[in-house]
Amino acid sequence: MQETKYFSHAWKLLTGNKGWFKVVLLLALCEFVPILGFLGVLGYLYEWARLVAWGADAAPKQKNIDIGGCIKGGWRVFVVMLGYGLVCALIYAVLANAFGDSFEGWPSFLIMVLMIFVNTFIEVAGVRASIYQGIGAGYRVDRLWDMVKRDAGGFAKVTGIKLLVELICGAIMIVPMMIFIFYLTGAAISAYSATSLLTGPSNMLGQAMTTSAIFVAVAMVLGSFEGIINTLLMALWIRQFNVPAWGASKDPLPEPAMASVQATLPPVPLQGQQPPQEPYQGAGTSYGQQGQQGQGNGVVFNGSPSNDNVVSGQGQDNHGDGTQQ
Repeated sequence: MQETKYFSHAWKLLTGNKGWFKVVLLLALCEFVPILGFLGVLGYLYEWARLVAWGADAAPKQKNIDIGGCIKGGWRVFVVMLGYGLVCALIYAVLANAFGDSFEGWPSFLIMVLMIFVNTFIEVAGVRASIYQGIGAGYRVDRLWDMVKRDAGGFAKVTGIKLLVELICGAIMIVPMMIFIFYLTGAAISAYSATSLLTGPSNMLGQAMTTSAIFVAVAMVLGSFEGIINTLLMALWIRQFNVPAWGASKDPLPEPAMASVQATLPPVPLQGQQPPQEPYQGAGTSYGQQGQQGQGNGVVFNGSPSNDNVVSGQGQDNHGDGTQQ
């Protein structure tokens, strides 16, 4: 596997265009919209990850975003993650009930460590579902496990980077949390002082609301940044398996020798040519028409992987006649 600098590559993808921090802020603001905001952000991230997994160094799209497409894609990924989450919760409940008090301590700690890797596995499943544009592809545990077996070291490295990013973001959150506690404590003391029995409670409420707003804002922005980086890490790991060479969802991964040959093909064909693959979705997607390298001009990403066969032109092309739309 060639990719090793996962974080630096993910950072470059995020910050490659001007105004990238606006994307982080807008995604954080969208999270305040109940349900639909969460699904829209999830779909936006995993549609971006789908393009990156195909091999495009796509920067975050900032204009003409298909909100409905993002919500639909987010629902797809959510269903995949929910299914795995329910299975994990059921297994944990069965083990805890079977072992009783003896399950506490080291067994519980080992399960917690294992869940760190399981979480990465579930996120990879979400990206795979986005690649095939189908929920079922995310539940192909056999194909997902094939990727883990082929590059267990890379999978562990990505998991470690994800954990480090989460820990750093958590550590940064300590600062506004301490500010919140400091001001809340000071407000509580002032509220019940002998000289401010009338104005103290209102001052306390005002300070509590202000510091709470700061705390929530910082948390949302950090959460947005963390989600972007972690999703890109998954996509960068998956792209090493040469997604353009994948067949149907049930098919095994292409052999490494075949993948190395396929990797020499241009990931984004020039307009007017008949490409051997059509990896990129057209104007109806949440990213719409993107340019080569995701810059929004030049070559348009045409075509999309079908639910059953990623590689078009193999008897079941995306457009029915094997021609490029």
